[in-house]
Amino acid sequence: MGSVSWTTWEETPYGLLPIPAALNATKGRACNCNGEPCDFHYVDANEQVEPADLLIFTVKYIGLKQAIEHARNQVGPRTILISFLNGIRSEQMIGEAFGFNRLLYCIVVGMDASKNSI
Repeated sequence: MGSVSWTTWEETPYGLLPIPAALNATKGRACNCNGEPCDFHYVDANEQVEPADLLIFTVKYIGLKQAIEHARNQVGPRTILISFLNGIRSEQMIGEAFGFNRLLYCIVVGMDASKNSI
């Protein structure tokens, strides 16, 4: 599912800000990771919530512009941003949108997966 993941370290441990098509496709379906159910808190892009402490972009490059726009209401002055996209362009786009001072660079290795269920 294309989404922007976010977390605050207090009451809500993590959440997902899915692109609308992904939210509709997964509505009512259980999500599991390593056989364990995940109880994600889904947030609408227009919803005003407390800014995330950490925001992780996990979309394909073609959805990055939309993900950046959807994340605007969840980014605050102390939000840390990470991109798990392949290539180097995503950090440039995210940094231009929110500021390079909050961006952590990373390399993702071995991220291919087989899916049995969502």
